Amino acid sequence: MSTSSAYETIKANIGPDGRLPFSFTLEPRTAPDQIAFAPGAEDGIFSPAAVDEQIIQKLAALLKEYFKTESAQCLSQIEAVLEQHRAISLIDPLLQSIRKNHEGIDVNNLVNFSFRLAKESANLELIKIAIGMFGLLDLGNVAQVRDIVYTLGLYEEFTLYAAVAASNWTGGNQMIFQLAKNVSGWGKIRAVECIAPDSQEIREWILREGCANHVMDAYLGLPCAVKGDLICALRQDWIDDELFDGIAIIIEALLDEGPARGISVYEYASEALLRYLTHAKQHVSSVEHLRHILNLRDWAENTKIDYQDAILAGCDEIINWPEWPEKIIAAAKRRAGRFELFCACRAADYMGIDISALLFEAVQSDLQEYGSYIPDVMKRPEMALQIIGLCEAALPLNIMAQGMGNYFFADRFRKEYQCLEYALLELGRYPLKGVRLVKTALNCPIIRQRNAACRVLSEWSKLEGKPLSELSPELYAETAGIHKAEVNEKTKEFMQKLLDGETGDKQ
Repeated sequence: MSTSSAYETIKANIGPDGRLPFSFTLEPRTAPDQIAFAPGAEDGIFSPAAVDEQIIQKLAALLKEYFKTESAQCLSQIEAVLEQHRAISLIDPLLQSIRKNHEGIDVNNLVNFSFRLAKESANLELIKIAIGMFGLLDLGNVAQVRDIVYTLGLYEEFTLYAAVAASNWTGGNQMIFQLAKNVSGWGKIRAVECIAPDSQEIREWILREGCANHVMDAYLGLPCAVKGDLICALRQDWIDDELFDGIAIIIEALLDEGPARGISVYEYASEALLRYLTHAKQHVSSVEHLRHILNLRDWAENTKIDYQDAILAGCDEIINWPEWPEKIIAAAKRRAGRFELFCACRAADYMGIDISALLFEAVQSDLQEYGSYIPDVMKRPEMALQIIGLCEAALPLNIMAQGMGNYFFADRFRKEYQCLEYALLELGRYPLKGVRLVKTALNCPIIRQRNAACRVLSEWSKLEGKPLSELSPELYAETAGIHKAEVNEKTKEFMQKLLDGETGDKQ
């Protein structure tokens, strides 16, 4: 067993608020040519792969043997299986097999040996199996087991397994509730999905705080609407501001049915939306609130529903309040938070309010903080050249042009590379402006940046009606040199088309 166990590392990093730091991970640092997953993401995004029944039976037999002998050789064989198959694909059929064929398993050994694995192992997939074993029995009153499962569950790679195990325990729902309140990403999604709304406290929390998460609120829209009894809350004559804010997040999550089912299968859809708009007239006051109303209007306008006119009328009544232009401009000037500014931009765009000068000021004041607004500002030619000059002066271009690579993301200077990419998005509008930015992107190790530079060159050639060789012999030579060293086949093909005088296809 590793002296640096996952459990001990997690326990040592829990903060005074009972949470792990947002950036905490047990995964090794991901190389820039590999895709990084947040804790719990890989299990959450991908459907469990089908596993041959023989693998399940082999693993069940190995576990039974381990519970008899605690053999190191047996443990090594278990770990070998887990190197080939993730626990998410094994856990349900494995537990089902053990439930059906539990003869010869000493319950005390199962608990004790699983406890040691959970506490002492650094193998994340093995720990998931150990947590799953605890769900075979009602261990809610065994303090040591409950405490270790809760502690492990604070790490979002383990939250699902902890919540499912606890759902089989006496008093386990309260532990799931505590977990849900102390995680924020995939762990929160899983905990809310597992929680039973068996008290008014839980239902209130679900409505007020249960839906918002750091992955996608849409995953929890329907679970929160059902478990929090959304329609009952909306049928009240009055709700407080905090409850309205929580409900607004749930409503918007229900409307976004990209990752999960939502409003289309919600039993009280029409009543909920109309009652929400009634409450909105009493509570909407900020650009954040206005964004929710605008999104609801967009949804209604693009969805065939028999109550469409009522939704559009309710939204328009709020959208047409005369105070909005002043509030939008004030929010854009204030720049109190990224989300408020984002909402101000969304509202300004809808209402035709020009806040480009304010965004220009924001970008000038802090290029990296407000770099995401570079494309908005660069749509204005009179501002674009200044932004190009700012990027050329403020970004460490010589260091960023560090040579060929097959990177998906930057290993350093991440914010600087993001700013460069934002500028490249609009640079194609301005032929032969920002040549240093294009050269830097061509010579950086990030595939996406090199593709972006090629798109700029393609757009310049189209606008000028010239092949790259005529448009800029200098950039043609630069591209030809990079083409020889290019390691990504699709990018190499894109560059070849530019060298052949074609504008190339977008990558």
